[in-house]
Amino acid sequence: MTPFRLIQTTPTPSGFRAMMATDKDSVIYKAHFPNSPITPGACLIQAVCDLMESQLRRKLLLSEIKNVKFLSVIIPDGLGDILFDVQQAEGHDDPQSVDVKVAVSKADAVCARMSLVFNFQ
Repeated sequence: MTPFRLIQTTPTPSGFRAMMATDKDSVIYKAHFPNSPITPGACLIQAVCDLMESQLRRKLLLSEIKNVKFLSVIIPDGLGDILFDVQQAEGHDDPQSVDVKVAVSKADAVCARMSLVFNFQ
């Protein structure tokens, strides 16, 4: 479960860009944190998993989190969309998995960077 709603995806030369909006009324924000909600990092990772499954039209299993850096918080203020820039990593030769690099941004500020590996199920 993520507190996001997909608006659109656009192909890029090395992957895709997904534009999402936060659902400020999501139960996740009521729990994290009720009086000052921020988007949990786990929800950002789950959103990438969901986006990858949708793009590849296959079930995936997150097998490795190589690197995640949270640079700033995402507040569900309803102002501006969240952009997920997903690139398939170069030099990957395992046909049973896919490596991706992701930049998550809002209002032209990068909020998180991730390097993830998914296995096909």
